[in-house]
Amino acid sequence: MIIKGINFEFVEACIATLAYSLIFVLVMLTKDLSLKKRILIIISGWFLIFVMNVYRIVILASIAVTSSLDLFHTLDLIIWWVLSGVFVALVWIILVWFFDIKSIPVYDDIKELIKHSYFSK
Repeated sequence: MIIKGINFEFVEACIATLAYSLIFVLVMLTKDLSLKKRILIIISGWFLIFVMNVYRIVILASIAVTSSLDLFHTLDLIIWWVLSGVFVALVWIILVWFFDIKSIPVYDDIKELIKHSYFSK
């Protein structure tokens, strides 16, 4: 993408495939969800990540065009290393709240296994 003579290249990290994958894995590892609810949660999570990623790209591109490429690169790295993980966690918290998810991925499965294992007797 070229804006005002500045060439922007989208690399895999910029597309946030790991964030989409993490939401998918969290939903799939959550027990006691119907198929319909799983699909709704995944689509909602992916939509939130997509919207935020587009918003991030627009803001960073406008900073590069109006300010400097150095500021663009600095903010891009800060957002990538720090805020992206925070944002995925925030999306998961919103999904848990909105869809009223009561179980914790993996943790509740381990609790259930221990409850039915030799160790619980």
